[in-house]
Amino acid sequence: MDELISAQLATPLYSDDLARRIETSVRTLQEAARAIHGVSLHSYIRLKRLRFAHCQLKSGLPGQSVKAAALDSGFWHMGEFSRLYRSVFGEAPSTTLARANRPMETGSPVVRKRYPYSSNQNETTRGSL
Repeated sequence: MDELISAQLATPLYSDDLARRIETSVRTLQEAARAIHGVSLHSYIRLKRLRFAHCQLKSGLPGQSVKAAALDSGFWHMGEFSRLYRSVFGEAPSTTLARANRPMETGSPVVRKRYPYSSNQNETTRGSL
C-alpha cells in the first residue's frame, strides 16, 4: 500500500482504485490504515503528501517554490495546502523554504532538536531553529 501511494503522490488517488490494485476491499484497506497508522486512509494519504512536500521545501534546491512543492505532492488548492501544512508542521510552507535557503552561519551554536518520529531523540543539527 505504501509503495503505491508513494508512487502516485502527485496524481489523484481514490480508495477504490487503490483497493483494486492491491486486490482487497475498500473497507479492509481503510481498516488496515487505521490499525497500522492510527488514522483514516484519506488522512494517511494526505499526511504522506504533506511529508513529501515538507522534504522538498527543506531541501532548499535552486528554483524550489511552495507552489511547485504543493503541486508535486498532489495539492491543487494552495490555501488548503498552506492550512494543512501549518497544522502539521507548525509553520507556513514559505517559512520552511526560507529557512532552507538561508545560508548557514559559520560558528553557529549546536542545537539539539527532538524528533518525535526518530529513534535518536537527541539528533544534533547546526544552526538556529
